[in-house]
This record gives sequence, structure tokens and C-alpha cells, in this order.
Amino acid sequence: MGSGNIGATNVLRTTGRAVGILTLLLDMAKGYFAVWLMLRTTHGDLLWTSAAALAVLLGHAFPVFLRFQGGKAVASFVGAFLCSRQRPSASAL
Repeated sequence: MGSGNIGATNVLRTTGRAVGILTLLLDMAKGYFAVWLMLRTTHGDLLWTSAAALAVLLGHAFPVFLRFQGGKAVASFVGAFLCSRQRPSASAL
């Protein structure tokens, strides 16, 4: 249905505004949570925090359970960026 993509835009087109926005927020939360968790467990180590951001993006774009056909990871990137760079993110919004 739609483009066949699992991203928030396709969910919005195929199921409606409420589910599309929920999908967008959950994808952003996924990116935010991965970086936040790594910041807390490694006391802010840049290498591990960057690895967590990369892992969540790759996991969204190439999910094993969907035969490596995922979304574009834009919302997950935004969530990871919001967590890792809060001041620049706030000024951009």
C-alpha cells in the first residue's frame, strides 16, 4: 500500500494523520533514546554515543525483520541529533 516504505510519510498517506504523527514521534524517540542511553551509560563518551546514533540509523534503514528494506531514517536522525546537540537543535527549530 502506498510506496511500501515503512516511514512516517507513507504511514500518514495510507492510514491518516494521527497514526502518521505517532509514527513520526516514535521514530524520533527511538533515535533520541538510543543516544540518551549511551550518553548515560558511557558518561558522554563521544565515540560510543556516535556509534549508538549510527546503529539506530542503520537499524531503521536496514531492519533485519523486513529483509533490509526499511525507511529513510530521517526521523531517527532528527531524534538522535536532538539528543546529542540540544542547543543547535533548539536554535534550528
